[in-house]
Amino acid sequence: DEEGRERARSVLRKIQGRKRPSSFTCEHKIRTRDGRYRWVITKGYSIQTNALGKPIRYIGISFDLTEEKRMMEILAEKNRLISSEEEQKEAIFDSIPDAMLYLDLSWRILMANVAACRLFDSSLKDMREKPFQELMGPDQSVCGLTTAVRDAAGSDVMTEEIETLSGRCWRLRVRPVLGASGEREGYVLVIEDRTEYKAQEEQRAQMEKMMAIGQIAGGLAHDLKNQMMVTLGNLALIE
Repeated sequence: DEEGRERARSVLRKIQGRKRPSSFTCEHKIRTRDGRYRWVITKGYSIQTNALGKPIRYIGISFDLTEEKRMMEILAEKNRLISSEEEQKEAIFDSIPDAMLYLDLSWRILMANVAACRLFDSSLKDMREKPFQELMGPDQSVCGLTTAVRDAAGSDVMTEEIETLSGRCWRLRVRPVLGASGEREGYVLVIEDRTEYKAQEEQRAQMEKMMAIGQIAGGLAHDLKNQMMVTLGNLALIE
């Protein structure tokens, strides 16, 4: 290729110029007799100099790099695919509206989505490697949940609702992550802020209670009206 030819020309200009190097290295392609191209690396060393100490003769050796180059290309493609898959996973992770954390077996934070960073008002960099209990604060214990998850078998989801110190209602759901061998590798923790839902639920319960009271009051009024009509009828007969 043109790039390889230019590298070779550059090396030739150096060893033929006034400031000749004592050694050189050049990666380039060569064409074999069957028309195929192979990558080689050529290394040269000075073996004779003139009276001024400038190299006038070189000896060189070339090594075939074709397989190494091919493996490097395969590795680069795999890294590109892995990077693309990681970006897709991260995009999916961040698209989840609820706060989500990925924890190790010691409940230290490894990953957090955008919603979690927003919930705890912290960046992923600041949250990473931090124990979940530290993130919650010393006055908001989650020991009950961590103990229940540790004692549970398999990958069952454990759920607990807590009220934070700020008065928010959170539902915590934890699912163990199992590896290929069936052993736990970490946990996925989803935090759902149910404060607004709880408020709506209480309002709905209050409305249902008021409707029930109204129905009871209406029934009593109806019964009293019937009793009064009977009493008035009896009075009219007496008269």
